[in-house]
Amino acid sequence: MMIEAMVRRHDLAKPIYVGDTGGDKRAADDAEIDFAHVSYGFGHVGGPSVTFSSFGDLVAWLPANA
Repeated sequence: MMIEAMVRRHDLAKPIYVGDTGGDKRAADDAEIDFAHVSYGFGHVGGPSVTFSSFGDLVAWLPANA
């Protein structure tokens, strides 16, 4: 799959898929990587690794968790 190929190609140690729909969550699950749900987007998703209510919250979280 494309996500797995990107993780391998770029040797990503802690990849996280940021999205707002169930399809995004399924793609992250299929790739066996963490999923960050942005609740300010379109969809409602169950079981994300982390949820953000604003872009600023996501940006503030990234450096501490990279």
